[in-house]
Amino acid sequence: MHTSNKGFTLAEVLITLLIIGVIASIVIPGLIADSQNAEHKTAAKKAYAELSAAIKQIKQDNVTLKGYIGNSCSLKPDLVKYFNVVQDCGNADCVPDSASNMYKDLSGAPSYTGYGAEGQFITSNGMFINIQNSTTVSAGIVIIVDVNGYKKGPNVYGKDTFMFELVNDVLLPMGAPGTQYLATSYCNKSNPSIYQGFGCAINVVKGIDY
Repeated sequence: MHTSNKGFTLAEVLITLLIIGVIASIVIPGLIADSQNAEHKTAAKKAYAELSAAIKQIKQDNVTLKGYIGNSCSLKPDLVKYFNVVQDCGNADCVPDSASNMYKDLSGAPSYTGYGAEGQFITSNGMFINIQNSTTVSAGIVIIVDVNGYKKGPNVYGKDTFMFELVNDVLLPMGAPGTQYLATSYCNKSNPSIYQGFGCAINVVKGIDY
């Protein structure tokens, strides 16, 4: 009796490995991106909780927050008291409001960078906080948070960078009713705009995919 042992040839093994490699090269980057997006959204929720707690305490100390609105750069000195700050960026020493090539909108195109530059600092957990607190009362107060810092990517509004707005003494996620950039218009990739991604914070807080 004769027995024959059949196995894979070297060519078959190499072809199989090549196919696996191609599939991995397609799938793995997407999985990594999804994981990073989830981490950034979790960090955004934490940032909102910390900022809200700080704003509530500042309100308690001052009765109202109206004195900060229209009073340029006035919020930052009080806000930093509630964070472990590892780098004080002055008003705009880290990210000037003219750095249009540094941040992108939700589609990846250059975003509007006129917000901020009235108070910036970096916290011990890596958050970069940038405050819009100008003399223009209509502009109100907006707090921009890059959850992993401006030195790390992707630096995209709605992905790792989120906005929160002070409305009637309460800090709201941008995109919520009463804020300047509603999620329906400004967390919508199908609506081209240099402000696209500004309104995504409310979706993150509510756990809504976009």
